[in-house]
Amino acid sequence: MPDYMFLLESRLSPEQRAAMLRVQELAAAMGLNIYLTGGTVRDLITGATLRDLDFSVEGNPSKMARELEKGGAKVLSEDEKLRQVEILFSGDYEGSISAARDDPTNGLSDIEHGEVRALTIHSFTNQPVRLLRALRLAARMGYKLESRTQEWFNLAIERELHQTITPEDAGEELRALAKEERPHLTLKDWEAHHLLDRVHPLLAKKHPDYEAINRMIKVRDDLFMAGFRPRLATPMMLAILGRLKDREASHVLSKLGFRSAEIDVIESFPDKAHEIQKDLAGRKTKTPIEAYRYIEKLPMEYVAYLLAESNNSAALSKLKAFLHKWRPIRMALTAVSNELEGLGMPRGPKFDHVVQEVFAAQLNGRGKTPEERIKMLRRLSGIKETPKKKEKKPAKGGEKAGAGAAAAKHGGADKGATKARLMASQKANSAKKKAKGKK
Repeated sequence: MPDYMFLLESRLSPEQRAAMLRVQELAAAMGLNIYLTGGTVRDLITGATLRDLDFSVEGNPSKMARELEKGGAKVLSEDEKLRQVEILFSGDYEGSISAARDDPTNGLSDIEHGEVRALTIHSFTNQPVRLLRALRLAARMGYKLESRTQEWFNLAIERELHQTITPEDAGEELRALAKEERPHLTLKDWEAHHLLDRVHPLLAKKHPDYEAINRMIKVRDDLFMAGFRPRLATPMMLAILGRLKDREASHVLSKLGFRSAEIDVIESFPDKAHEIQKDLAGRKTKTPIEAYRYIEKLPMEYVAYLLAESNNSAALSKLKAFLHKWRPIRMALTAVSNELEGLGMPRGPKFDHVVQEVFAAQLNGRGKTPEERIKMLRRLSGIKETPKKKEKKPAKGGEKAGAGAAAAKHGGADKGATKARLMASQKANSAKKKAKGKK
């Protein structure tokens, strides 16, 4: 049995954790039991990236949604029949709240067996778009279609049910695909089953740009390693449509039911990225600290796009330095703050200014060792080093007098010893003479 508490602490992003705690506090205030369910639990167990937060509540989900709206959440859709509400939490994380149910279809068993299973023979008949969705979910989790589901899938293809997939449904699948971590696997499965044509014939004819997709996947992995969780739906969509001309891509998106505002965001994305590239290669970001502060404010999707597509060495070097060199230095500033506090400087605006000055110097390669940083901190803060106390030395005259007294003392002792030896010798000679006289 997985340790769910550990999974929640280690797998949720700060924004997702904040949303979960908000829902938990609200449920407690309303006297309701609430659970994480659905895709969230599935992704926790399988190790997949957590995209959405799905909750089930023993109560009225609509009432809870109204309360969440007061705190900044946005209701995307609401189904009174299914008693389910789709929500966009702050931080642009989607989720849902539905009325609590048991697991009557034994979904946990599917996870244990690594299978995607349709519930009835009519699953593909009622919603042919599930042909696309089943392959996408299987590719995401590395699962296979359950044997009976595979039979129903093949039967639906034989009956050409895929020809009845609506453009709008195909467009929803393409949106979802752009959010996947490994979209190329799904695209190849769609092509293998001749389903990409149902997304759009032009995309099937020219094929997705797999090289661009792989570049974006590599960049996403690098950003994950650097501690970022970027949302790359727009640059990934550009990669998928990379072999199409601008007008062709716009036409495809329009036919698939994308709103004009969505199409504008996708079409204008490369131009905005190019402007950022010019700034990174120009005087605006000449020094490391200027470049750091500029990149720090950028949406990470633009950073990812430039890392994958840019050929400008100046811009790329600054982006890579930000991820692998400057940001680790920034994260280690706590040690600098502790050192400055140890010198006796109280925290405040001046304190923060000194720390930032040291950070700017470190970006230029200075202040690497603790000794160098301490010297720099003293200079910037104006805190002088405490002078060492000098040891008192005896006067020179006193030393000579002491030496003379010691010499005199030793000299007197030598004279006394000589005198004693002389007297002893005289006594011995006198005794010898007396002895001779007696004879």
